[in-house]
Amino acid sequence: MARGDRREELLDAAEGVIEEEGVAGLTIDRVAARAGVAKGTVYLYFASKEQLVGALKGRCLEQMTGMVVAALADLESGDWWGTADAVVEAVVDFDLSHRWVIAVMATESGDEESKAVYGEATQQMIGLLEAALRQGAVEGVFEVDDPETTARLLYFALEGTLHHTILYEPEVDRERLVTAAQTLIHRALGDA
Repeated sequence: MARGDRREELLDAAEGVIEEEGVAGLTIDRVAARAGVAKGTVYLYFASKEQLVGALKGRCLEQMTGMVVAALADLESGDWWGTADAVVEAVVDFDLSHRWVIAVMATESGDEESKAVYGEATQQMIGLLEAALRQGAVEGVFEVDDPETTARLLYFALEGTLHHTILYEPEVDRERLVTAAQTLIHRALGDA
């Protein structure tokens, strides 16, 4: 098996352990057992549990970034507000379908390399949003004086709210979250 394939298999196994047993149940032994490999094999790919957790976080952010890139591709249609709404839905749906990631982020810090990967992935997401805001402002659709800061504020407002809701509220009302986030974004960007 190719090295990249084995790494992905181990990440899938770790994700499965967390989904079934929670963050507290994540151990290298359980990941190895679920993947059907020796414990030492896991350590060939990840020097520690923290590095494994960081890799999981990074992979999830890459997946979410892919969803946002796909939603932003709709900008070619010229429907800026529809695209903004689609981005909100993509982020909400991703987070709701990856609740375990939120739990991991809240409880496991990861190692320095993993934190760097997470930081880069977050910055990539914010960069995508900033570029869209900048272009929307140039075209006169969005009223944005500072696209960089606005992208950062909107991203963390949405992600922070989602994370808190997923962690601390027993029931999550997807439609309520989506509607509130879309309304906030429309108002923040000058939609009358």
